[in-house]
Amino acid sequence: MNRTQIYCSLVQQLSNLRGAPYSLDIPTIELGLDNAENAVQPAIYIAPMKEKSSNVRGLPNKWTLLVEVYVYVKQSGSKTGVENILPLLDAIDTVTSPQVNNRGPGSFANDLGLPNIVTHCAIAGEIEIFGGYLGGQTIARVPFEILTVG
Repeated sequence: MNRTQIYCSLVQQLSNLRGAPYSLDIPTIELGLDNAENAVQPAIYIAPMKEKSSNVRGLPNKWTLLVEVYVYVKQSGSKTGVENILPLLDAIDTVTSPQVNNRGPGSFANDLGLPNIVTHCAIAGEIEIFGGYLGGQTIARVPFEILTVG
């Protein structure tokens, strides 16, 4: 398993928000939170958080990678940060939704374009939105789960 390849594939998939039909102006989409405070916004950061292994004796480990995607947005004009972040969350949900794949009839999965490495990638859990009390700054934390092939 190549963790860097997996995380960079998620960055690439989220970069599709810049193209049609979304055409969102997102200057920063990157792995890690190192530049979060200084970035031009809106900005999206992918932060690996935990990894869980499951194994069966004699077989390679299967990994569950727990990733948090952070979305930073500021208020603009008469729109609050929360009003600005909600369409971004909708777009992230859509662009990372499972797609028809070649794993058999009626098979849907988001394998990040890595069918021999990733079996599934999706939003998993509660999205937290922090806004309205951070001045003009709003942040959303979107938890993702990535399952790998054993």
